[in-house]
Amino acid sequence: MKKSILMILCAALGFAGNAQQKNAKAMKMTQHIERAAPDVQKAIMALNNQDAEAWYALFSDNATFSDDGRELDFKDWCDKQLFGQSECAVIRIDKVENNGLLLYCLFYSDNYGEFKTYMEFERNDDAFDRLEVGQVEY
Repeated sequence: MKKSILMILCAALGFAGNAQQKNAKAMKMTQHIERAAPDVQKAIMALNNQDAEAWYALFSDNATFSDDGRELDFKDWCDKQLFGQSECAVIRIDKVENNGLLLYCLFYSDNYGEFKTYMEFERNDDAFDRLEVGQVEY
């Protein structure tokens, strides 16, 4: 079945509209990113730019991870949930604690929609060695 040019244009415009909407949401996050620690800022920017290489460069090779209190494999979870087939972004940072290492933010995921979450980064001298995330109400 052949698609009409109108159908193709509508699909293209709809896709462009969704991409613009996601970019606009991610741009809101920058209003409060300066409160985060410098390496946390780099991590959030890498996440929002879907730059897995830059993201992983900030973490130690044996980084640990928990999601809502469940211990999971860090790289496996990131590959699937952050850099897999779905898109995700930190939309807005609402609160920052623990010297810029603990963020309370509005998160977007193609899989789960928008929700409030926390992200707590723990570091050793050279890199982050732990990330904890989870849904939260505030």
